[in-house]
Amino acid sequence: NGKCENGHPVERTTEQNFFFRLSRFQHPLLQFYREHPEFIQPETRYNEVVSFVESGLRDLSVSRTAITWGIPFPGHPDHVVYVWLDALTNYISALDFGANDLAKFNRYWPADVHLIGKDILRFHAVYWPAFLMAAGIELPKKILAHGWWLRDQQKISKSTGNVVRPDYIIDEFGPDPLRYFLLREMVFGQDQNYSDESFLNRYNADLANDLGNTLSRALKMSATYFDGSTPPISCDDNDLMRAASAIVPEYLKSMDEFAFTRALDAVWKLIIAINGYIVAKEPWKHHKEHGADPVLARVIWNTLESLRIVWTMMTPFMPQVSAEALRRLGAPKESPTREDLAWGGLPAGVPVEAGDPIFPRIDIATWLSSRASQGDTPMDERPDPDSSAKEAAPEHAGPPAETTQAMPPDATKVSIDQFFEIDLRVAEILSAERIEKSKKLIKLRVSTGDGERTLVAGIATKYSPEELLGRKVVIVANLQPATLMGVESNGMVLAASIDGEPSLLIVDSSVPPGTKVK
Repeated sequence: NGKCENGHPVERTTEQNFFFRLSRFQHPLLQFYREHPEFIQPETRYNEVVSFVESGLRDLSVSRTAITWGIPFPGHPDHVVYVWLDALTNYISALDFGANDLAKFNRYWPADVHLIGKDILRFHAVYWPAFLMAAGIELPKKILAHGWWLRDQQKISKSTGNVVRPDYIIDEFGPDPLRYFLLREMVFGQDQNYSDESFLNRYNADLANDLGNTLSRALKMSATYFDGSTPPISCDDNDLMRAASAIVPEYLKSMDEFAFTRALDAVWKLIIAINGYIVAKEPWKHHKEHGADPVLARVIWNTLESLRIVWTMMTPFMPQVSAEALRRLGAPKESPTREDLAWGGLPAGVPVEAGDPIFPRIDIATWLSSRASQGDTPMDERPDPDSSAKEAAPEHAGPPAETTQAMPPDATKVSIDQFFEIDLRVAEILSAERIEKSKKLIKLRVSTGDGERTLVAGIATKYSPEELLGRKVVIVANLQPATLMGVESNGMVLAASIDGEPSLLIVDSSVPPGTKVK
């Protein structure tokens, strides 16, 4: 339509340029990719880059004459260096490359990782390595491309004006819950749609209910049963010690791989274990019958120690709140490290502080109504900018159905070609949680072999989130995204309907995620 993707008009122009002989580096780059498959992550981006280079490389313009601002091209004052050549070179010129003293360059280069947006992947994974190869300089160790935060299913962009202003979220909740939401909600490397309601749902479910309530519960018992202090130390073998010993390596591996959602899933495994331990041990009952004896001391100390490890793992995600939680637990640490994830770090006989809830629960409807009254419409309720071009929905249309409906007997038959347009895939359920204010909906995070995605399934009347973990199911992988109760669902889980109750189509555990169902 004569406009670029950001809506600006385009025009044809001609100018003289210098070119970098990128075409010479096609085979060296492909060889490097094959020898270093971890160089570009996630895997989908690696495949994208390899495909681009295999299709053939053209020489790259590295100077401009139509503009005057910029770095003069050596020996040609009528040219300036084109943006990507000078911009990428900043990675090493900032380290004094080219100066007499190379101490900083030798210390910090090669970079461990370039963390970039997926829209500039080609420049960092193709052009930049070719520049470095041409100059005989070692390449960075890894290029990690993250996805986009979307609003109204579009990339958030200053050019289009569909920005999200987080000021009021930060003013009311602080930066830590928002930081947690961003890192928990997005599968790193994929796109994710933002809405205020999604933030509030996760705040209540994850932070207020799971994380905050577990902390308050444990601190209150310790304060009540042991005069406001941590019980005597007990490092004997126990269920929580074994759980932490298995979960911490899983967390660290995920963090090293920049898989932040998986790392937080590991944290939640320990939170679930803590709550299960409390329910099984019934410390309130034991205290009533036996008082604050050594058995109760072990139970409460184990609970507090595992919570210390939980909040140490949460420190990269919520540094301020984690510091406050660790202070309340009697284990303040200015900068926790990996060593602090070892079992046995909670001191005995130090004061604990129950205090007010660390995450006060929010009435979502009231909060959204309050924001709307102040002129701030929730992100997921704002009009679609393209709505004028779409067919209006019937006036009688109701909310999306919460369960998979059985096919009516008189449904129109489809051709085999139409059927093959449906992409059925095996997916493994990585995490599951109920959606607040819905009796039927469960939010699932599933692996499809080449990535992860979020689905919403109307199966909560039959299945609990805990029993879904690790199951392999069949999903419709190429379904248009739909938003249910503020959560975007990217696909559909297949289930049979028996007397109105869903029954999942379970796949044998030996079938790899991503396998096509025919």
